[in-house]
Amino acid sequence: MTDEWKQEIDPSKDGAGYFLTQQEGPLFITGDYIAFRDVPWPESRVLVLEWTSWLLHFRNSAFDHVRQKVISAETMTFDDVFEFHRKVIQRNHELELLKESSAQILTAARSLRPSLRGRSRGTWVPMPTSWLDCCR
Repeated sequence: MTDEWKQEIDPSKDGAGYFLTQQEGPLFITGDYIAFRDVPWPESRVLVLEWTSWLLHFRNSAFDHVRQKVISAETMTFDDVFEFHRKVIQRNHELELLKESSAQILTAARSLRPSLRGRSRGTWVPMPTSWLDCCR
């Protein structure tokens, strides 16, 4: 399969990069498109219209394999866009919680260091300097 189908894409059109960067013919995966576009939540409702426009564009493709893929393409709804952003917010929140927990563990470990030194009877075991050192 060649990339000739990409010649039908106007590179200045919003979202064109999603299709122009694909290697194996056009893929119509709504979540990937939303992620690729990386549009902030307040403006992201436009993605549904963009996606629909792309599906209509490719329905009229000169290439049969492209038209066949459009037939089974996912439609995008506002709920898809909302769910994508909800997952991003949740993932970022979880990462922040992990960072805070790691910082608290390191602070506690550092505060224990002096008391552990006193009990070790001259045998000092270095405490981790980052949370990654704890996992080795």
